[in-house]
Amino acid sequence: MINITAFIKAFPLAWGAGFLSLILAVAIYFRMGAVEEKRDELFNLEREIGVIQANTREGLSMDDELSIIQDMVDSIDGRLVDESQIAINNGYFYERVADSPVNISDVVQLNTIVEKRRLTPEDIWALNHYSITPFEFQISGLLTDILNFLYDLKRSERLIHIRSFELQLDTQREPGYMLMEIEVNMLGKPILNTAG
Repeated sequence: MINITAFIKAFPLAWGAGFLSLILAVAIYFRMGAVEEKRDELFNLEREIGVIQANTREGLSMDDELSIIQDMVDSIDGRLVDESQIAINNGYFYERVADSPVNISDVVQLNTIVEKRRLTPEDIWALNHYSITPFEFQISGLLTDILNFLYDLKRSERLIHIRSFELQLDTQREPGYMLMEIEVNMLGKPILNTAG
């Protein structure tokens, strides 16, 4: 029979290495769950780093894109009607018929339609804070001339929506002439709520 104590004394390094290997194997076995958790954490961190890097790459062009958006908003703001300038607003329609064979009359600016929500001028993202300034007037002329006037009006620099119209024969002029009563909406400047 082999004496274990003598065998350990004969090969102490081998026994120490074997015992250490056994301890390390047990430690690795019991730590395997923690390793899996750390592997999952590492995967999530790498994914977050990828998202941050992508956002950083995309964010580099944000100043240019914001500048483009601001230019668009400024372009729209330059085309808006100011409700307080009634003479200028009404005169706009008379200017449109200056070179047209149609006659325009009874231009009236109606009360501005305001949104319930009030925003500050810095809020360029919510386009629904613009007001709507309605107008009504009459146009008289040949039907084709009236339609051409309406086409030109829709293509003008103002942002206009034709709300309603009524077409009838113009009894004040020679046969073939029509009279159109029309209501249009023009996009107006924001009405800001200063009372909070």
